[in-house]
Amino acid sequence: MPNEVVTILIVTSNSLPYLELTVRSIGENTKIPYKLLVVDNGSASDTKLYLQKNNIPYLRNPKNVGYIKAQWQGFRKITTKYVCSCNDDIIVTENWLTKLLEIIKTDKRVKIVAPIKWSSRMIYPYDKRRNCRQVWEEIKLKSDGKDLNKLIDKFTLGKRLEIFSEDLKRINGLRNVFVESPPDFVPGFCFLTEKKFWDRHGGFVNTDFKIYGTEDAERCWRLGILGYKIIKTPSVYVHHFEGGSVGLNKVPTNKVLIYNNRILLKKMGKYFWNWLEKEQTIKPLGEIIKDHWFVGELLKNSGHDNIPYEPSN
Repeated sequence: MPNEVVTILIVTSNSLPYLELTVRSIGENTKIPYKLLVVDNGSASDTKLYLQKNNIPYLRNPKNVGYIKAQWQGFRKITTKYVCSCNDDIIVTENWLTKLLEIIKTDKRVKIVAPIKWSSRMIYPYDKRRNCRQVWEEIKLKSDGKDLNKLIDKFTLGKRLEIFSEDLKRINGLRNVFVESPPDFVPGFCFLTEKKFWDRHGGFVNTDFKIYGTEDAERCWRLGILGYKIIKTPSVYVHHFEGGSVGLNKVPTNKVLIYNNRILLKKMGKYFWNWLEKEQTIKPLGEIIKDHWFVGELLKNSGHDNIPYEPSN
């Protein structure tokens, strides 16, 4: 594979223990040339000192302007062909970026490739009676959260993440899938894409959304409506601590997500309602929601265009 440099974009805010682990795992598991760009979103001085000490390029906001705006700021500075957007609370696995890059190059119409992570829809490989979310949440609840590596070891029963991911893939029969968007999308915790595509098609992130969330759905919907493809691949597992920065910064996630869901429906609702109407000619609503969890969230949060809460960022 040609030595194409990929920019890895990370937004962080007062979550240095997670950020250090993320950056370390990227360094240990990335075998192709890459650049890091961190947007420091109003963190305390320890984050700035860490970035400077490790010669990591960064942008710094004196206050937290919200994940969405910070991501927009970072994307504007990127000059490489490919961008991999990552949350600051993940652990990547061996050759993760090489595999994502190989897949995105297989088809010119593929514009996003994303790894898998644990989820409530996946059977936990070492206890088939439970799903992965149940196990992960129980481990987090019983932990003081100080030793992040210990959390991982308990979740994987001491196995390397690469071995855990193979067990997860086998038990759940996972394979590459094209994501139907709308209504589905790949969460923004980690995905590879092309910089110029978004320069030509409305920008990487829509800043009409506030603070955090739903911007990833809008991005995927926009791509799908234009006729391009999204692939989720089990050949790459990335462990997501989920809510590292959000939890530490006490973001009111429920209120923000309701607001952003309604913005999405105002902007692109006709595509969603048309899709839902056609789908209901094939199967009942309950089955649709079971197959497409985001449909249930949008119906619950639609609010008939009434937005009682507006975030400040």
